[in-house]
Amino acid sequence: MQSIYVLVLLVAIGFTVYYATKKKQPHLYFSIAAIILAFIGIGLTAPASSSNIVNNVPVETVKKAELVITTKDVSVKSVVPFTEKTIDGSSLANGTTKVTQEGVNGERTGLLCHL
Repeated sequence: MQSIYVLVLLVAIGFTVYYATKKKQPHLYFSIAAIILAFIGIGLTAPASSSNIVNNVPVETVKKAELVITTKDVSVKSVVPFTEKTIDGSSLANGTTKVTQEGVNGERTGLLCHL
């Protein structure tokens, strides 16, 4: 029964477009009324889908999947090299250098976030 209303709806839409382009007002109103009645007919003949039984067979309810995002923070260490300062002085023998500031390599810690 519902397919008849769908057919009436499609035909009425076609006539509405035709009458609107030809500017035939009285026919246009009738075709719009046919569209409204077809929608009402479709709504009245639509099957109720509020129950969990289809064709006398129980239907299981399926839950939607949830998206879970986990993150992991990772600490990363890297070496920062110490730069020595050398000065060529006239008090040293030719081709020799003297370290004026001693030190050790440093360490830089960073944080990475992995998905």
